[in-house]
Amino acid sequence: MASELELESGKLEINGVEIFYCKRGRGETVVLCLPGFFGTGLGDFEHNFHVLSESMTVVAFDPRGYGNSRPPKRQFPLDFYYIDAKDSILLMNKLGYDKYCLLGWSDGGVTAIIHAALNPKGVDKLIALSCCAYFSQVDVDLFSPLEDISKWNPKIVDHLSQIYGKETLIQMNKEYYQNFYQIFNNGGDICKSELDKIACPTLIVHGTKDPMVPQFHADYLHQHIKNSHLCIVPDGKHAIHKRQPDKVNKLIQRFIHEDTALQWDQL
Repeated sequence: MASELELESGKLEINGVEIFYCKRGRGETVVLCLPGFFGTGLGDFEHNFHVLSESMTVVAFDPRGYGNSRPPKRQFPLDFYYIDAKDSILLMNKLGYDKYCLLGWSDGGVTAIIHAALNPKGVDKLIALSCCAYFSQVDVDLFSPLEDISKWNPKIVDHLSQIYGKETLIQMNKEYYQNFYQIFNNGGDICKSELDKIACPTLIVHGTKDPMVPQFHADYLHQHIKNSHLCIVPDGKHAIHKRQPDKVNKLIQRFIHEDTALQWDQL
C-alpha cells in the first residue's frame, strides 16, 4: 500500500541566504541528509529519502549556491565546509529540531563531521558515507584529471548541466579545484582537527573500490573518532547508497533505531 506521507518543502533565511529544504516522515527520530559535491538533498539521496522517511522524519537540504538554494552562485572560500555546516545547524534550529541524526555523503560527509563537532549536544548519531578528513598527495593524483569535466562520467555531466548549465558547471568546477589545491598546499586538513570533538555514536561506511576516496581515509576516521564503527563494503564504489540502496537503508535504520552497527555481510 502506498504511503500517504506528504513531502513538505520551502526556503528559510539562513545566515543571509535563502536555503531550500524538504521534509517527509513520521516519528520523533529526525535525520538530516547532507549532499555531496555540487549535489542536492533530494538528488543525492533519491534512493534513501522516501524509504527512510517511512520510519523517521527525514530532512534534506541544498547547500548555499547548489540546486534550489540559488541565488547566490556557489563560492568556495577555504572554509566553505564550515559555512555549510553552520548553515545546516541553523536550518535544523529554525525547523525546530534540537536533537537529530546526520547522514552525509562525500563532501556532505565532511560537512556532517564538522556539524557534529560544532553541535555535539544536538547530534544524536552520525553516519558518514565515502568521505575523508584531509587531502593527501594520493587524492591530488586521483582528483587532478577530473579538473577537466570532459573526463567525468557523461551521465553526471548531463545531470549537473541540467541543474546549473554547462558553462556554470565548468566555472564552479574550476573554482572548486582552486580551493582544493590551496587546502592541499596549506597542509590538507579539511576536518581532521574536529574529529576528537565528536561525541555521538558514528557509523563510517566505505567501499573497497571507491575510485574517489581511498579506503585509508575511512580507516583514519575510524581511528580518530571515538565510539565509531566502520562498515567496509566489498567492491563498493563511491556512491554506495545509490548502487546498493536496500542494504545501505537497512544499515542506517538498524544503526539509528536499534543502536546496532552491522557489518556488510550481516545485511
